[in-house]
Amino acid sequence: MKKLVLACLVFSATYLNAQNKVYEGDVYQAGVDETYKAVLTITKDNQYKIDYPDSKCSGVLKFVEEDDLGFLKFQENITKGKEFCVNGLNVYLYYMDADKTQVNFKAEATEAEDDEMRTIGDLYLKQD
Repeated sequence: MKKLVLACLVFSATYLNAQNKVYEGDVYQAGVDETYKAVLTITKDNQYKIDYPDSKCSGVLKFVEEDDLGFLKFQENITKGKEFCVNGLNVYLYYMDADKTQVNFKAEATEAEDDEMRTIGDLYLKQD
């Protein structure tokens, strides 16, 4: 009986760790003064995928670097709906808590203060 319980616990832990993490939230784009939904999926093999369902586009985020403050920088590659979204933006993610249930999202074309393509918002881990 103890072996069965232990086997179940090991299976449960493996299953939970093998799941994708999905974050959702609303983001605001300054240049168009508009808010829309963003969905970030981190796959079990550490691939970052982004989906903007309201804008009908999606793509992948390619990791570039992590800075000293813990900001993760990515290059966004829109693979679906390029006619609806700008391709090649810099995306920055920052986990707001130790449990990684909330991530701050920022996308921008440049680091200039007046970047009209700047999009910001908080995404929250979906709980199944």
